Amino acid sequence: MKKLIVNILATTSLSLVLLSLVALFYYQAHVLYLATVFQVLAANVLIHLSFLWIERCDIKNRFLELLGNILVIEGILLLFSWCFNWLSTLSLWLLVTMGAAFYFCTLLLDIFYIKRTTAEINDLIKRRHKR
Repeated sequence: MKKLIVNILATTSLSLVLLSLVALFYYQAHVLYLATVFQVLAANVLIHLSFLWIERCDIKNRFLELLGNILVIEGILLLFSWCFNWLSTLSLWLLVTMGAAFYFCTLLLDIFYIKRTTAEINDLIKRRHKR
């Protein structure tokens, strides 16, 4: 549960940074409304709960799992863009691109986490063998 909350907050912050950069450089916007923060948080909660559901389905093919995750992200973003009228200020292609970029950034962070965890486990094994 703690890991889920940390992942939700981390991806929310990553999403907000990405959204802020797009707003600043693409639209020359200088503010991010507070309601947007909570909308992005709600979207990330739903995305992570969907990821848990996809994990429980235990898809054997890694490519299909990645494709399912991307489709879930894009579907939730489209649902939230319809609910909160995001498409009035953000184009559809930019929303889809941000969703894909967000997913690939989280994949990179996950790979770095796995490498660090593997290094820690290997270090513990070496220490145990030295005894």
